[in-house]
Amino acid sequence: MKKIDLLVLKSAIGPFFATFFIGILVFLMQVLYQKIDEILGKGIGWEIMAELILYASFTLVPLALPLAVLIASIMTMGNLGERYELVAMKSAGVSLTRAMASLILASVVMGLVAFYFSNTVMPYSKLKFNALIWDIKQKKSVLLIREGVFINDFDNMTMRVEEKTDDDALLGVTIYDHRKPGQTRVIKADSARIVESDTSNYLTMHLMSGKMHEDKNLKNAYTRFAFDELDLVVDMSSFALGKTDEDLFKNNASLKTLGQISRDKDSLENSIGNSLSQTKTNLAINFKFIKSHRADFPIRTDSLLNDRAVYDKNVSTRPVMQYTNALSRVKAVKQQLGSQSRSANMTKKELIKHDIAWYQKFALAFSCVILFFIGAPMGALVRKGGFGLPIVISIAFYLLYYIIDIIGRRLAEEQAISPLLGIWLSSILLAPVAIVLTRMALLDRRVNLPKIKNPFKKEV
Repeated sequence: MKKIDLLVLKSAIGPFFATFFIGILVFLMQVLYQKIDEILGKGIGWEIMAELILYASFTLVPLALPLAVLIASIMTMGNLGERYELVAMKSAGVSLTRAMASLILASVVMGLVAFYFSNTVMPYSKLKFNALIWDIKQKKSVLLIREGVFINDFDNMTMRVEEKTDDDALLGVTIYDHRKPGQTRVIKADSARIVESDTSNYLTMHLMSGKMHEDKNLKNAYTRFAFDELDLVVDMSSFALGKTDEDLFKNNASLKTLGQISRDKDSLENSIGNSLSQTKTNLAINFKFIKSHRADFPIRTDSLLNDRAVYDKNVSTRPVMQYTNALSRVKAVKQQLGSQSRSANMTKKELIKHDIAWYQKFALAFSCVILFFIGAPMGALVRKGGFGLPIVISIAFYLLYYIIDIIGRRLAEEQAISPLLGIWLSSILLAPVAIVLTRMALLDRRVNLPKIKNPFKKEV
């Protein structure tokens, strides 16, 4: 590798990793914001939270890589142009294409890395993330005992505490116990202490100096007695974070590799073919009845529309019965066709989701190359480096790419366009932009953008 390649790569490494981790952080904040209602108030420890963030970060790598490639390329070429290093290279006989050779190779490598993460790492991480989010969602709210507030966190129990002295000591405790059907217990104690067990799903409340009232509605019996000490055992298994079976989420197309998508697509296509064949067979069986009695159908239509025609002695009952049977069979076939049509539409939508997931893995990888050929020529044209103007231009192009990608995917999901066109729509529309910018950079044109006045800079 020549010195020019090392120079260009060293200029790109810093901006690339800085923007990559910033992009991961921005996307991560968006994901956590969407799940904030399912996480807050669940008593999740830092280990579970760290695991959740780790899985979410791995799923965002294919999205952050194109952004990092775009910003790093425009900043690198902008810095080289601003310091007149591109001019020096051209004076030495080094073309712009040769100057960008190492960056082109790096963008292709980043595309392969994005494809690997999209096909291998992201399905596994997204599966773990969804399963963990589901566990957290199913976990009941953490036990928050507040003074003077009725708490319903316990199953079929309500508790009120007048004062808390520390984490497990309570004063003025009132408990309404409805765990036994047909029986209500009201317990009032001067003080209580909570005893938790690390190895058991049960919590023990040690009540002291109180009274218990029992109202047995089934037997119309009422009992009251006082106690000095009383242990109340509460089942806390519903408060624990469970372990969801990950197989429940594996049917999602976005959680599959290319091999799994290809296998399941064949199964879905065979299912649609079998359903169509079964429908034709059922139709042939049901409509044989009509074909075999075609000669009996020319009967009095006006009398058949009247329910009293069945009791009319002047009308033969045999055609009426055949008409009634045929009508019931037609209704049954109609219901069956409706059911099979809905099932076929659901299968077709699932097949489209698999096609979208298939094409998206390649489109994400190719987007690194497309955005590079937008960013690098743009940097050479504007000849501005740093974190100012290049960041603004990069974010504008990335937002354009992201919006087009979302629109294309939604149109493909709604079957307005094919999945192939929907997923590749952003690359198709941005490819001409990349070609035009690259051509302008090769022709050594310069784009003079208007300077933005700094409102914080003092005028001399």
